[in-house]
Amino acid sequence: MIDGKSLRRQAGKENLDVSMLEKDYVLGWLLFAIASSSLASKLAFKGGTALSKVYFPTRWRLSEDLDFTLLDNTDWKTIIEALKNEVPKIVKGSVGIEVSLRPKPHTNPDYLQAKMKYKGPVNTNTIKIEITREKFVGDVVKKQVPKKFDYPKFSVNVYTLETLVAEKTRAIIERGYIRDYYDVWRLLKIGKFDKKKTKELFVEKCNAKGVKFTGLDQFFPKDIIKTLEPHLETGLTRLSRGKMPSLQTIISQLRKSLEKFLK
Repeated sequence: MIDGKSLRRQAGKENLDVSMLEKDYVLGWLLFAIASSSLASKLAFKGGTALSKVYFPTRWRLSEDLDFTLLDNTDWKTIIEALKNEVPKIVKGSVGIEVSLRPKPHTNPDYLQAKMKYKGPVNTNTIKIEITREKFVGDVVKKQVPKKFDYPKFSVNVYTLETLVAEKTRAIIERGYIRDYYDVWRLLKIGKFDKKKTKELFVEKCNAKGVKFTGLDQFFPKDIIKTLEPHLETGLTRLSRGKMPSLQTIISQLRKSLEKFLK
């Protein structure tokens, strides 16, 4: 286990709050445990944490939770049992961090939300794990997680970059989180994915969820800056490495990139 002094030193170098870096550290060990457990073949890793942990480990914003899609018909009881018993044992045995499933995970037929409590080298906190049961649209690939901290070498089933970009783009229309705007802005600037395939997946994903795409203005309501600004610090700035451009710059550049991408 990395000690608190080392985490504080690294947090200072990256201009991050030590509690955020610690959560990122423990989150990686939880991912390792899940990838080493009976859940490994059942789940596909997705979301901002997949971008941070798998695709852009030194360049992406931090994330605070783990998101997966269930790939088979495993019942929630089986998933919960693995999170309660198997995953904590793997984390404890591998690195010595105490992890436990908090009581009464929230479930409905299509969704599971569990919270894992951990006692890290600096703080005691929780990490949220969300798993969706849905018709999967896209592609999954097994990728090695880049080496960071004191993690061992391991691989995880993860959405392809095209699938992640398509889902993040749809998410802007569905929920409009500031992190989704930021992630799509960054992804379109980097551009290391098949844009034709991604556009096709975006349309398929909208149809699968009953999301009607009507055009570019759907991403950018007239009051978009005013709507997003209150969430800038809590939803984005505190998770980012280094200085970010202004929200106005991000939105302006994103509009141009989406216009080119979706035409």
